[in-house]
Parts: sequence; structure tokens; C-alpha cells
Amino acid sequence: FRGYQGTVAGGAVKPGDGVVILPSGQIANVKQIVTFDLVRNAAVAGDAITLVLDRQVDVSRGDMIVSLDSQPQTGLSFDAHLVALQPDGIQPGKRYWLKSGARRQRVQVNPASQLDLKSGKWNATDGLAMNAIGKVHLAFDEAAIFDPYEQNRSTGAFILIDPDTNNTVAGGMVTAKRADLSGLNANEGRVILSLPADLAEQIMATELLASRRDEVETRRVTNAVARDIFDGMDG
Repeated sequence: FRGYQGTVAGGAVKPGDGVVILPSGQIANVKQIVTFDLVRNAAVAGDAITLVLDRQVDVSRGDMIVSLDSQPQTGLSFDAHLVALQPDGIQPGKRYWLKSGARRQRVQVNPASQLDLKSGKWNATDGLAMNAIGKVHLAFDEAAIFDPYEQNRSTGAFILIDPDTNNTVAGGMVTAKRADLSGLNANEGRVILSLPADLAEQIMATELLASRRDEVETRRVTNAVARDIFDGMDG
């Protein structure tokens, strides 16, 4: 007998369902669902169970067993909202421990904007003081697994832990997976856009590129030059 214990975080599971182990990507089928006193025909969110699969797979603490048909998002970069809980706040670029469920990973946190509680507007920022509510970019060393918080609170929520003090410094929720811009670091993956100066500045000011401005080369051209370039492409 070899089973994998855990709690159903969302949806339902029954014998015969196809599942995938994340982040390894191993695939198996559910053979049996066992609890402390019986064998069950199904389990739903909140149930503590032991899954018996039809083959042996490697599952480590913090891994997720998910439906083949409804997989969470896996990646190295995510957007999130959080609230800072400690006097030092959230320091830009600092590396923290992120804990979500049983999974614990190193992450770099880059604040992007802060909510003004009086006006209800989001203002650009590079740091978050205590009790501030902010939007941040999360950059992981290894693949992270999340559902957006609005879809699943269990797999979309997290806390940040300061590695120096072990204090919980923030609580947050994942909003979306970020687009992968890693190709911009490699010559063969670099994309060159010729745009009017005013449009280029607007694009560079977006949250997507603001945190990586130092990796983007900007060459200013006039509207006329940009128009000639686009006309040449159309021809």
C-alpha cells in the first residue's frame, strides 16, 4: 500500500480520474480514495484523504496532485496583491520565503503600486510601509504553482516570511501569472519595436515593463521615421 495524504483544496476527485503531479509533470490515475475509517467513492474540497494511484510516482511535500483537465498556473513570475504587516514594510528587490499551503519557496518581491485608501486610486511606488496595501511582482527561483485567488482561495493565498527574522511580513493573494519576458535577455529572443517617442514612453510606463526598464534598449526616433519603417514593412 502506497498512498499520498493531503487535503482537497478545490473541486472533487474520484477513482478513475486522471491526475498530474506538479511541478514534476508525472501523470497517473486515481485507483482508490482512503480515509481513516473507510474507502470512499469521491472526495470534495476540504476533505482530508489518502490517494492511492495506479502507479508509483515521486511526490514531495508541497507538491500538488491536480486534475489533468483543470490545472493551476505554473511559472516563475506572478502578480499579486498584499498587505505589509511589519514595521519595516516590504523592501523592493528583497528576497523572502513565500509559504502557500505546504509549499515554501524563495521569492523576490518588487512593489509596483500602492492603494490610496482615501481616493481609492493605485499610485506607483517602489516600497510598501507597514499596513500598506500594494500590487507586487513575484519572481521565483524555481517553478511556483498557483490558482488566481478569485478562483481558489486555498491555492491562491500566501504569506511572506523574512529569512532574517522568521517573522511573517505580509499576507497576499495571487492575481495572475506574469508574461515571460526572459527572452529579452538573449540576442536570439530579442524583439525590436520602432515606435513614436510618445508611444514608446507610454509602453515603458506600463507595469509589465517598468520593473525591467534596465533590460530594454530605447532608441528615440521621430514620427516620420517610424512611419517610414512601418510603410516599409507593409510594402
